[in-house]
Amino acid sequence: MASPQKENGFTSIANELLGEILKSDFTLRELKIILTVIRFSYGFNRKQAELSVRFISEATGIKYHHISNSINTLIRKYVLTVNNSDNHKQGRVLKLNKDYETWNFDSYQKGNSYQKSNGSVTEKVTETVTEKVTKKENNKENINTSVQNEFERFWNLYDKKVSKEKSFKLWIKLKTEDKMKIFETLPLYVKSTPDKQYRKNPDTYLRNKSWKDEILTYPQQYQKNENHFVTTNLN
Repeated sequence: MASPQKENGFTSIANELLGEILKSDFTLRELKIILTVIRFSYGFNRKQAELSVRFISEATGIKYHHISNSINTLIRKYVLTVNNSDNHKQGRVLKLNKDYETWNFDSYQKGNSYQKSNGSVTEKVTETVTEKVTKKENNKENINTSVQNEFERFWNLYDKKVSKEKSFKLWIKLKTEDKMKIFETLPLYVKSTPDKQYRKNPDTYLRNKSWKDEILTYPQQYQKNENHFVTTNLN
């Protein structure tokens, strides 16, 4: 039967500091590491303790490869401070930052950067990823808006309102030079076919790349009851 006694050793910590640890938003891994640092520093009447990753893993039951990440997170939050040993076989010297008012959870959550001790290596993580994603989304939105505006211009010029969805799907696949040619020749094509029944549907026009063909021009002397058109090549 377990019977722990203070005579066998105890850890003294200010209630104010312990209370701040309890109400702070630490993960379970982070909390275990903090308690380990307290146990092997304050528990031996010291302000800091040399603790290897393997030692903390065995003391907490946390898998070895998770320890370094959690320690680095606590360092970025200014909850722990660290001094690296020149001898890589020795553990890092960890210390709890008692000035809890300087703990900074915001800077970590924003992901601005984090410091790796033993050299000032700064890596931008979340900020960089977020910036790239935001730029990508903004570019995509701008492209979609531009394509939509171009299509609406085409749609208004064509003036035969059928198969709009099919036409738009074809429009977004067009090259820029094809769109420019369409805007150049389409007004003449529309003018040449004032009677819409003789005009191709817009999706057919796009699918067949009709702007590359000879277009029909509508002479002023043309009468609706006549089936006469004159062709001219605009290319």
